[in-house]
Amino acid sequence: MSKSKLELYMSSLLFILALSVFVFPCSGTAVDGPALFMFGDSSLDVGTNNYINTRANGNNPPYGIDFPGQCGHIPTGRFSNGFNIADFLGGPALFIFGDLIIDVGTNNGLESMFKGNVPPYGIDFPGSVATGRFSNGFSTADFLGEAGAKSLLNNSIIFINAGSIAWHWITLALSLLRPRNSLPVLEMHWRITLRKFDIASFLAIGCCPAARAGNDKGECSVDLNVYPQSFHSAIVPMLQNLSSELTGMKYALGNVYHMMMNYLNNPSPSGPTELRCACCGGGKLNAEKQCDAKATVCKNRDKYLFWDAFHPSQAAATIPVETLYNGTTEFVTPINLKQLNEDY
Repeated sequence: MSKSKLELYMSSLLFILALSVFVFPCSGTAVDGPALFMFGDSSLDVGTNNYINTRANGNNPPYGIDFPGQCGHIPTGRFSNGFNIADFLGGPALFIFGDLIIDVGTNNGLESMFKGNVPPYGIDFPGSVATGRFSNGFSTADFLGEAGAKSLLNNSIIFINAGSIAWHWITLALSLLRPRNSLPVLEMHWRITLRKFDIASFLAIGCCPAARAGNDKGECSVDLNVYPQSFHSAIVPMLQNLSSELTGMKYALGNVYHMMMNYLNNPSPSGPTELRCACCGGGKLNAEKQCDAKATVCKNRDKYLFWDAFHPSQAAATIPVETLYNGTTEFVTPINLKQLNEDY
């Protein structure tokens, strides 16, 4: 990442955190616990892409077919039949700064802020922000004062989805699959007094329906699954070294590849049991055509691990969240998200 992009990223993050003063006001009912800020790919998208000029969005039927609430059963921009990982991770306090996006390439931004519909459950964080790339120009200290800003940032948790869905285009971005490219961002966060990080590494990208459809037997792509394993193996010692160098840094690293492979090998009878096919799509494994109004949609969606060719279903989204939060060191190291949250 270039110096200019790092500077933009830092100022953008500061702007988001400054806005949290209004979203999570100091007056009124107090809720104990840290704020949670989420950065990631389309598996965390709660509508951000609706406000970007892109063909990649989940804002058309049958996306959102199971989304509950007064405005339920409609597409929301989530790449899911209902809720996604961000919803279950953020819980009832999830706020979406979807309109405050700025495209680094064009500097085109939008202006408003809105709150999204969220489930009446989830991890008990008093404020959770799902973000994309945001405009800059404010300092948190301008609103909270230096002491208040430092307290907010010191106790916040930054959730980073290291990458999953985007890496299906792996051949176009192999140079970015180097853990060392992620570390300057973590160090930058630390330098603006952020201290706690929850990092989810790559899922088993070779086992998504799109990858399975690429071979005759519909099996996982061994070649694609090399990358998440290599990434995780490399980032473990790097994070250990970084945390020893940066005073006060604490983190939880989730091995999402291992979580997914464990579920594929030991599926729960009460959870998704269709592990190969997409619920929405067409062609082989229902994964060769887009999920759109013309797509074939399964009836028992809670039994499908994948909603479309790339993204988990609402039922599947709870699995990594539960493991990240309560999981043992087999899946999350050196501590889990619950322990990180309790250290407040």
